[in-house]
Amino acid sequence: MNSLGLLVQEAFKRDPHGGDLYVVRGRIGKLIKILWHDWLGMSLYAKRLERGRFLWPSRLMAW
Repeated sequence: MNSLGLLVQEAFKRDPHGGDLYVVRGRIGKLIKILWHDWLGMSLYAKRLERGRFLWPSRLMAW
C-alpha cells in the first residue's frame, strides 16, 4: 500500500490522500490493485483472476 502511494506521488505527481481512485494492473494482467483514501484511512483492494486477464487500454484516457 505504501509503495503504491509513493508511486502515485512520484510518477503521477498526485496526492494519494486526495480521495481519487488509482488502479494499477499487474504485468501479466491477472491482478489489479485499487488504491483509495476515504479521509479516514488508506484502502487497498485487490482482484486476481484464476483464468483470463484484465484487458487494459493501449492508451491512457482522461475522463
